[in-house]
Amino acid sequence: MANWTDEDKQEVVDMYTDQSPTSDTSIEIVKAIAEDFDKTSNAIRLILSKAGVYVKGASKSAVEAKDKPKKVSKADCIAELVTAIETAGGEVDMDIIDKFTGKAATYLAGILSK
Repeated sequence: MANWTDEDKQEVVDMYTDQSPTSDTSIEIVKAIAEDFDKTSNAIRLILSKAGVYVKGASKSAVEAKDKPKKVSKADCIAELVTAIETAGGEVDMDIIDKFTGKAATYLAGILSK
């Protein structure tokens, strides 16, 4: 933290805390402060972390994970297909159905359920 005075560090902390950072806004607040001081985001984050005020932002992968559908096991997909076939009055041939992927089973179950 070369060239940082105690006053500079306190100003960074005050600018950050005044904006009531959350995990969703923290990264953008740090970037804006870094631009104001002509420093890197990492330098600002280090000051905030040492001051004990830094709120960890949600990582890109964590945000993307929220948007992805939950994984379903192949067995659950096959069971859903078997139920759909039986509900439609069809005969279940497990020799064939066991060869399906989970995605294929879910796709066919969706069509049969309509």
